[in-house]
Amino acid sequence: MIQPGIAETVLSNDLLKDLGWLSRTLIAWPNSRIGLRLIDPSGSDSDARCHAQDALDMFNARISELLKHTPGTKPSDLEGCPTLLDLSPDAKAMLVDFANQIEVTQCADGSLAHITGFASKAAEQAARIAGVLTVLQNHTASDVAVGTMECAIRITEWYVT
Repeated sequence: MIQPGIAETVLSNDLLKDLGWLSRTLIAWPNSRIGLRLIDPSGSDSDARCHAQDALDMFNARISELLKHTPGTKPSDLEGCPTLLDLSPDAKAMLVDFANQIEVTQCADGSLAHITGFASKAAEQAARIAGVLTVLQNHTASDVAVGTMECAIRITEWYVT
C-alpha cells in the first residue's frame, strides 16, 4: 500500500519495468472512498461488520493452523522440500485456455497491449493463486482442482482489468 503519487512514480519507473518486478506484482488501485465513509449511528451495518470479523477470524485461525505444520525437509541438510502441486487435467486445460486468451489480447491493437509485461505473466499468477488457494483449503493436497483454478483465473482477470 502506497500513496497515489508514489505509486505513479513506481509504476512508471522504466528500471522497475525492465527488472520484471512490476510484471510480477498484483496491483490494485481502488477508487477513493473519501467522502463516503460515513458512520452509521443506528448500527444497521453491525451484521455486515460481524460477518466480516467472523470471516477474518476464520482466516487467521486457518493461517495459524497452517503455520504449525512443519514443511517437509531433506534429512541430509534440512533443506526445505515442500510438496509439489500438480494441476488436475481439467485445471491444466483451463489454465492453457486462459493463457491463450490473454496472449491474443496482447497483440498491437488488443485490449492488453498496454500492459504486456503483466499480461504475459497472468497465467503464471493464476497458477500461483490456485496453489495458494489449494493449500489454504487442504495443505496435504496433491493437485489443483478445476474449481480452484477457475477461482484463481477470476481473481487474476480482476487484476488484469
